[in-house]
Amino acid sequence: MLDIPCRISAPITSESLGNINRTTTAVLHSGNVETINKNNVNRGSQSPVNGQPRISQTQPPPRPVQQPQPAQPTPQAAKLRPVKMQIPALLNPVQKGQKVPVSSESPTVLDIRIGWNVNNPACDIDVSAFMLDEREKVIGDSWFVFYSQPDSPDKSIHFSQTSREDRQEMTVDLSKIDPRVKKIVFVLTIYEAAAKRLNFSMISDAYIRILDNSSKKEIVSFKMSEYYPTVLSMMIGEVYNHKGVWKLNAVGNGIAGELDELCKLYGVELQ
Repeated sequence: MLDIPCRISAPITSESLGNINRTTTAVLHSGNVETINKNNVNRGSQSPVNGQPRISQTQPPPRPVQQPQPAQPTPQAAKLRPVKMQIPALLNPVQKGQKVPVSSESPTVLDIRIGWNVNNPACDIDVSAFMLDEREKVIGDSWFVFYSQPDSPDKSIHFSQTSREDRQEMTVDLSKIDPRVKKIVFVLTIYEAAAKRLNFSMISDAYIRILDNSSKKEIVSFKMSEYYPTVLSMMIGEVYNHKGVWKLNAVGNGIAGELDELCKLYGVELQ
């Protein structure tokens, strides 16, 4: 059972877990993207029943400030003008659905860089990674890496809270990945999307790029081009093992549910 941090300091109950997630204690065994979209497409404008995941602490840790830091001359101006980040040069781009190697058969350390821009300043994006086995489920609840659980149990993934060129950055050491892990899914979610009536039509320039950690040279990159008002969570890309070679799958698909729905989809039990 995983407690995921939320941004409130009051005691959390099953009734008061508000904002981004609905609480569930059951694992979604047969759910898939189509089922989630069907169940949620008419619910996107409603306030969620329960809230942002939390960890078991009296005071949850603060969310890291995403980079680059926005300039805010006045609170009013900040609301009117979302700060745009400069998208780095994407040197080896692929199209949606393409699958390309990111390593040889020898283990490699990868830098996963993710960025985006928002057209609505209320959109606050979180990045997470689900480490899945051959059943497309997490090995356990702790195999879900995000800002308040920044390291995977096998220490193969580290979530950096700062990045100079991109919004978010993770380091993936392929030599340390537990052999049960066959796929790592990188997802983007909007904080309090349903409560604030936000969706991915308000996002632009979302990309993932993978660099070699030692040389900092780009191996591959993918920039999304499809954004829909029914989408609240986006799987931007997957790094998966195919016969001993790790590859990137440029996914760019979303669902009408929030982070809690992704947790259920991938087998993370929320308390």
